[in-house]
Amino acid sequence: MNSYFRILITIAIIGILLFSCQRNKNVVQPLSTSSDEFPLAIGSRWVYQATDTSFYLFDPDSIVVQSGLLTLEAVRDTTLANGHKAVIFHEEFLGKKQLLIADTSGNTVRFFSPNYFPSIWFMFIHPLQVGMKWATYSCDSFFVTEKQHHIVPAGFFENTYVIQRRFRCEGNAGLRIFYYFVPHVGLVEYDLDYFVTIHNYRLKRRWKLLRYSVR
Repeated sequence: MNSYFRILITIAIIGILLFSCQRNKNVVQPLSTSSDEFPLAIGSRWVYQATDTSFYLFDPDSIVVQSGLLTLEAVRDTTLANGHKAVIFHEEFLGKKQLLIADTSGNTVRFFSPNYFPSIWFMFIHPLQVGMKWATYSCDSFFVTEKQHHIVPAGFFENTYVIQRRFRCEGNAGLRIFYYFVPHVGLVEYDLDYFVTIHNYRLKRRWKLLRYSVR
């Protein structure tokens, strides 16, 4: 009889262990949030070497080049009118300061500013994968073209996503932007080409990361 009970107890223990293993295997671990992908903690700071080059086609005397350090820093939390929590960033370039607001909603982060054209400066959806597409409007689209190794003055970054943006919502004006984004670091390079065809005007803007400190 004692042997019989020992066998039953052994079978029960094995059953419990098997059930526990199966249960643990089915547990879905939570993904990191979008704010983990783009560091939004107060005090995070990025310093870029930035260059703006503007000119009119066919007029070599119209070329204007502005170059210097550009800083981007997360300075404080805020709450938007729609109730969303957001982070305010200060951007400074050649003595000019302006605000950027980072709004996180679900798996989406949007950076916007009334001083930018268009007002949404950058937007991404987490988790990034090559081939992903999204849009703010039908004439403003984002496309993750590739994942690559990328070198800037701040260093060598392996998992760099290249995000291409095309904006053609203003008739004769438009822009193309390449964002070079590294999860948990932020933007390591920014390459903008803005044009107004009716005036043959072009603006090229490039940022390259020099140093950064994320919290």
